[in-house]
Amino acid sequence: WHIECSAMVQASLGNQIDIHGGGADLLFPHHENEIAQAEAGSGETPFVRHWLHTGLVQTDGEKMSHSSNNFTSLAEVLSAISPDALRLHFLSVHYRTSMVFSHEAVLQSHAAYERLLGFMRASGDDQSCNNKALTDAARRARVAFESAMDDDFNAPRAIGGIFELGRSINREGPRSSPSVVAQAQSTLRELLGILGIELHDGPAHPSDAAPYIELLIETRSALREARQWELADRIRDRLMELGVAIEDGPTGTEWHQIGPT
Repeated sequence: WHIECSAMVQASLGNQIDIHGGGADLLFPHHENEIAQAEAGSGETPFVRHWLHTGLVQTDGEKMSHSSNNFTSLAEVLSAISPDALRLHFLSVHYRTSMVFSHEAVLQSHAAYERLLGFMRASGDDQSCNNKALTDAARRARVAFESAMDDDFNAPRAIGGIFELGRSINREGPRSSPSVVAQAQSTLRELLGILGIELHDGPAHPSDAAPYIELLIETRSALREARQWELADRIRDRLMELGVAIEDGPTGTEWHQIGPT
């Protein structure tokens, strides 16, 4: 198997390659054998200039694998969330760090994706204000993003900078012109695009369920005002399980359906 791997690489890319990836569990002996065989066969070193060893996807404390029959199929996951939200989920952990995969964590990532959509719904209210604070926030976000990705592809930190820009858009939007807000949103979308994440609004509210969802949101708001945080969070979590994400903002609470796009 090791000989086949190195032979396929050399046949396609030559005796030396820039990047080789694989799971951390293949570091030894698989990849070390591959190096030894490739370099001995070609006489050239190094066989690989940069190795990218990824952490394992785990469930219930064990490596997720087909042989262990403890895996979740992609079709099953995509029946609950969109492909872009799933990509956001995987990028929320550094590629060298193992990820514990769970239904609850995936739903949290979709809620995060919905917050990104919320940033794109913000609008500028002051036609004459060229808000330097928001322009500076967009510039800082780009610098932070590039710095994070230059640091061993630190996608979680890069995404953190994108969310910070989104919070600035929500905060500064009412004091900014529409063009300034649109420019900041364009930067946010561009940085997400580098990560392969696109923003797509979900389906419209179903008319038959909307009144009941609105009632639950009103009830949750009353519970929050009464400082009944546990009950309010339970409503939010149950709505999320039923495919409805809610987002608290300065103008109130909005809700959106979640699911495949």
